[in-house]
Amino acid sequence: MNLVFWIQAHGGSACYLEANTSKHLAHIIHLFDPEKVGNAYAMEGADFYLTPE
Repeated sequence: MNLVFWIQAHGGSACYLEANTSKHLAHIIHLFDPEKVGNAYAMEGADFYLTPE
């Protein structure tokens, strides 16, 4: 997640795609309550995606 924000701060484009069983993004969603946009969660200009694969 920090890498996403670092890349964006330096002019790049990035998103966070969680494709593992750590469920880290579920904790982020619970703690920060980001906006749900389509199939992603948006927070501070970054998109976060959950995937079952």
